[in-house]
Amino acid sequence: QARRRNGDFELEEFVAPTAWREVVVGAEVAAQMDLSLGDTVVPIHGIAGMPGSHPHPQDACELVGILAPTSTAVDRALWVPMGAQLSISDHYPFPGNPGDDGVKRTGDDLLISAVVINPVHRMGPLYFKKAFQTRNDAQATSPQDDLVKLFDLVGDVSLALRMVALLVLVVGAIAIMVSIYNTMNERRRELAIYRCLGARRWHIGAVVVMESVVLAGGGALLGLLLCHVAAAGSLELVRERLGVRRDPGAFTWDELYLLLGSIGLGGLAGLLPAAKGMATEVAKHLAPSS
Repeated sequence: QARRRNGDFELEEFVAPTAWREVVVGAEVAAQMDLSLGDTVVPIHGIAGMPGSHPHPQDACELVGILAPTSTAVDRALWVPMGAQLSISDHYPFPGNPGDDGVKRTGDDLLISAVVINPVHRMGPLYFKKAFQTRNDAQATSPQDDLVKLFDLVGDVSLALRMVALLVLVVGAIAIMVSIYNTMNERRRELAIYRCLGARRWHIGAVVVMESVVLAGGGALLGLLLCHVAAAGSLELVRERLGVRRDPGAFTWDELYLLLGSIGLGGLAGLLPAAKGMATEVAKHLAPSS
């Protein structure tokens, strides 16, 4: 309600019930502000310490819950009953100014920026969105559909990163192949001696392929370990900047597939050097080198 005073309107003082003065905070909010259950949270209009900001100690709320970390925006949010937010002193929760049109306001006139709805029926979002298409005072949106449109617009960044990673793997396999292939000329005498000692051609080929597999697999394993070490080192920075929490010691199936794929790619890279080593002529390369 509003009353006229000296030509201006001002709100009647309203004190929210004690049951409304409760707040639940996300895990990151509690950690940054060093909050614990039972503490008092005072709402501030604006940014604390900046010009124009002012606190509302008369509308302070008691902290009754701290949510578990979710690595989402929930970790950086504070949750209070709607009645407590609407009853903050000197803030009019209706459009316009108090009493400017002489119309008594009701709950239908409250200024609410957004409402999150989780329909029970799986077709609920479709029906709900269709019903709001004809309204000019509100609109309904489905985050799932909008995210799909966004990815279609800007492209799948994760797919691009995967393609870059695949290109790096292919280039690494080619480097291994070229490196081992170039050493075959220097190892022909060594391979000829192996043949004289009873090694068959496929033994020579298997040794060369195994060498390529060890290089590729060892490099992939070392890369995965370095990634986890880097993730552990940047854990706090990522949490502060992006609000994402992740266990650096947690391994996924994708990493196992990456390791196995690198080993297979290394085996393919060793086939050409192995073929060259298997073609070594024993008599020609056993002659004295000096």
